[in-house]
Amino acid sequence: MLRTLLLLTTFCAFLLLPACSQTEDSNTAVTKPAAAAPAQQNSVKKQPSQTSTYRVEYRTINGQLRKLVEVITPYMDLPSAELEVKAQQKDADATYELARRLIHGEGIARNQSKALSMLEKAVELGSAAALLDTASFYEYGSYGHQRNLQKAFELTKESAEKGYALAQGNLANFYYTGKGTSINYSKAKEWAQKSTDQGNPDAMVTLGQLYVYGHGVSQDVDKGILFFEEAISKGEYSAYFEIGRFYSEIYGTERNLRKAADLIKKGAELNEPNCIGQLGYFYSEGIGVSKDIEKGVQFTLKAATLGVPFAQYNLCFEYFQGVTSAPNLSEGIKWCKKSADQGFPSALAALGQAYIFGDGVEQNFKKAYTYSLKAAQKGNSLGFYTLGQIFENGDGIKQNLIQAYCYYYIAIHLDKKEGKKDQATLNHINSVKSQMSPSQIQSAEREIPKLMKEYGLQ
Repeated sequence: MLRTLLLLTTFCAFLLLPACSQTEDSNTAVTKPAAAAPAQQNSVKKQPSQTSTYRVEYRTINGQLRKLVEVITPYMDLPSAELEVKAQQKDADATYELARRLIHGEGIARNQSKALSMLEKAVELGSAAALLDTASFYEYGSYGHQRNLQKAFELTKESAEKGYALAQGNLANFYYTGKGTSINYSKAKEWAQKSTDQGNPDAMVTLGQLYVYGHGVSQDVDKGILFFEEAISKGEYSAYFEIGRFYSEIYGTERNLRKAADLIKKGAELNEPNCIGQLGYFYSEGIGVSKDIEKGVQFTLKAATLGVPFAQYNLCFEYFQGVTSAPNLSEGIKWCKKSADQGFPSALAALGQAYIFGDGVEQNFKKAYTYSLKAAQKGNSLGFYTLGQIFENGDGIKQNLIQAYCYYYIAIHLDKKEGKKDQATLNHINSVKSQMSPSQIQSAEREIPKLMKEYGLQ
């Protein structure tokens, strides 16, 4: 597990939670069972602005941390019995609000089947909010819906075109991240601006990202930070995370690292889950703060318990390494699986390596392949490296040197893009190449562009 541990020491602690009314963080993920049990939810944060028509909170749903941005409407104050009456009168908003309560168990017994039926009726009655919720089910493969990002994108777009601010913000995020569609910063800005004009703080964060990084617009850091600050004023405290991320990653001077840490601390004090996890990372590494490993582990554990995927992964690493106590592989694997269940690429890749070597788990080549493939589909270099190992050695699969060469090549390509050079991968690809005939090498070189395209790397 040497390569895994080496990569674990260089993990990126930042995770962008998508702008959504419900994370997984990329183009593919574990599909939830079609007949999943009703979601178990724990509210982490609920800090609506006093002047806003929006509220932002985090909930753990089926083991995944999700950010929910909701529009505060008069229907939220109506008794459920009164909503039932209005729903029977085919009031779209009342029908949707009743479905929402049944889904979340708010003031009424949770009833998934009835909720889905009511949500379908609300869609038929023209509810844009119901369309967006249905889109979120496809996005995350939840509530009996098979995960389908393209379908999620299409339904979100349909809702956004009805003028629904939350859908507009989500659509901006789809274009920004390329989920279910191609990355299009121009359209991301267009829809984020429309949503921002309606006061959606989540869309303000997307606009902030576009401007501070200069994606599809002329870079304007001051303007981007103004959008972040406006989002914060409306209760969207993840903007602290984004500003802190910007200062620590882009302008990583000592002064700006301290500024980043101060901003992350502010978010953590407001119980923003990502800020709590990032503060743990800062303390563990001494970034912008005095290094304090014990304090770092405390914050990391808190964020991991709240469901933050990168914190769960970081905690896994801390248990693997025995940062504050003796190494505990089984506990590390437990947290790694929690992170992997949310689709965090590094955790998926680490599990692939763990199952290859039987580190903390029973050796299982099939699981090693499955986890590594999912990591590779998210563009993780370690995932490609492990796939190369599997095909090179014929671990639970027919040996295929051409495939092994291709996967090692892609791993090297991804490492190079990040300014890294892994000698183990170079050694493996050279070893494989020495065993291949000229025709096999030519076949591999023809196959590499196809695989790069298949994995969305071109």
